[in-house]
Amino acid sequence: MSLTYSVRYPVPGNLRPSSFRTRLPAAQITTFASLSKSAFEVSALYSSLGIAINSASELARILKHAHFVAKEWEAGQGQDTRSMVAAANAMRVIGAILEAGAQPAALEILRRIARYDVDLAGRKVSQGKDALWEIELLLYLSRKNIAVRIGEPDLVAELGKFSFPIGHERLVCTGHQAQRRVGVARVVRAAKVNAEAP
Repeated sequence: MSLTYSVRYPVPGNLRPSSFRTRLPAAQITTFASLSKSAFEVSALYSSLGIAINSASELARILKHAHFVAKEWEAGQGQDTRSMVAAANAMRVIGAILEAGAQPAALEILRRIARYDVDLAGRKVSQGKDALWEIELLLYLSRKNIAVRIGEPDLVAELGKFSFPIGHERLVCTGHQAQRRVGVARVVRAAKVNAEAP
């Protein structure tokens, strides 16, 4: 599978619509076969860490789907839109897990991803999605050359001589004031600990 995309746009006058193809950045190009291989690597990573993946969990379903779409593609079967969206979500979850595996403090985050819901197409809130968000923010900041690590309350960014704690709290439509207070308290508590550290 070659991940290129075509964009059609109207042009003025009586000219026909033109189209052009542009390649995705190298980091975003993959194949179903490599996605399936990455799913095997996730299973091996969890096994090496001694974390069981429940066969009924959302993570297990995501890994199975990665293998399924690879086999379907090899067999020359077309893929429907829903299956492709699920494959894109699988690529996001699997990629984040493999990148987080290099972090010494990622064990608890990886455990939460295995245990809780990480269905990105669903609206249900979960500790699994929270953990995935923490990994993705860590990777985003790292790519911006910001020194960041997993630490209390969730992440700690190092800017010069200063440590900045980053806390993640879900905000829902009602009762968000209490959630904000909890989040701020976590950040303040972590900031005090960092300030007292040698």
